[in-house]
Amino acid sequence: MSEARTATAAVQMIDVVKAFDGGTVRALNGVTMTVERGEFVAVMGPSGSGKSTLLHLVAALDAPTSGTIIVNGRDLRSAGNEHFRRSEVGLVFQLHNLLPHLNALENVEVSMFSNGMGHRQQRERAHELLKEVGLSAKEKMAPPRL
Repeated sequence: MSEARTATAAVQMIDVVKAFDGGTVRALNGVTMTVERGEFVAVMGPSGSGKSTLLHLVAALDAPTSGTIIVNGRDLRSAGNEHFRRSEVGLVFQLHNLLPHLNALENVEVSMFSNGMGHRQQRERAHELLKEVGLSAKEKMAPPRL
């Protein structure tokens, strides 16, 4: 991945550090990377290597100790990340965050409740998103069956 900022970059991280415990533990130490629009990236590593921390930072669920994170041209150091999280980021957590009594389509819709869309728009967008990730044929399945 290129370190130089490109007009097509979806995510750019520049010298990102995330420290815990008063700086004694560094989950991320100077991460610099660029993810281009349309590019698929796998974040892999052993438990405790900083994968979840990196994803939380890109989704603006947490802030870096230092460094710059730009997502779709937006510097995440700016205020107003609540709107960013509601309208531009979608996360599916690894454990216990899908509602087992709802099907896949309904679980996607739940994340859109506070975004100001009407029910019909939410349903249409949920269909689109499941299609994008190859799950449209499974939209009526409950999480345990997915």
